[in-house]
Order: sequence, then C-alpha cells, then structure tokens
Amino acid sequence: MVMGLWGYAAAAAQHPAEFGRTLDDLVTVFRLSGDELFEVYNATTGEVDGG
Repeated sequence: MVMGLWGYAAAAAQHPAEFGRTLDDLVTVFRLSGDELFEVYNATTGEVDGG
C-alpha cells in the first residue's frame, strides 16, 4: 500500500519517471510473489515475511 501511495504522490506531483519506477517495482513484487499480494516483505531480502 505504501508503494501505491508513493506512486500516487509522484504522479500528483508530476514526476512521471518516479511514478514509472514505482509501478515497475509494484509489478515486480507481484510477479515474484507468484501473482499473490502479501502484506509484509523483508526490506533487505524482498522475501515474504510474516502475515
């Protein structure tokens, strides 16, 4: 959710490159999770952590 809010803020502030990077990151997280959306990821490894 935080990444989505960051992307929204970047778009609202007219920073399309940052919005694009955020969208790419969200797609990567989604694809690497087996097309599942988990609540918590480890900030260092990116692995599903908890929840």
